Amino acid sequence: MWAVILIPLEALLLTVPRTAALHPICATAVGCQSPRSGTRTTLEDARPFLGEWLTSAEGPSGSYSLAIGIRTDGENVVATVSSDLLGDGRIDEVTNGEKGIVLRYTGALWGYVAPIVLTLAREGDQLRVDASIMNGMFIGTSVARKQPYTRRF
Repeated sequence: MWAVILIPLEALLLTVPRTAALHPICATAVGCQSPRSGTRTTLEDARPFLGEWLTSAEGPSGSYSLAIGIRTDGENVVATVSSDLLGDGRIDEVTNGEKGIVLRYTGALWGYVAPIVLTLAREGDQLRVDASIMNGMFIGTSVARKQPYTRRF
């Protein structure tokens, strides 16, 4: 015998621990406390991030690579992401995060639509890449290194 139990969405939301917002990935996903957070990134904000970057990370299906291209298109900052696991995406609205910039796009993971949030923070001559895939189902951190310009993006 089967029984169906309907739970209102509000009840599910109440089960999320309040400390979840303290995690860097969660804070990015729900909005950081920085006054500039969520605003469109200006050319001045993006200057340290411009160029092509490459990282690799371990995920649920093994290792994967991620190429990130950040450039200007007139007065706008745009990005392109290419990954052998997560697919490709063009981000037309790059936003500010608490410590850097945030890229949001929709990729594909194992045939499923996968919302992806990449938070980039400059650390010396590298980028720290915090990734949240499928609304935080998978999270990870990697380091991206700047690549020579190749017109991939």
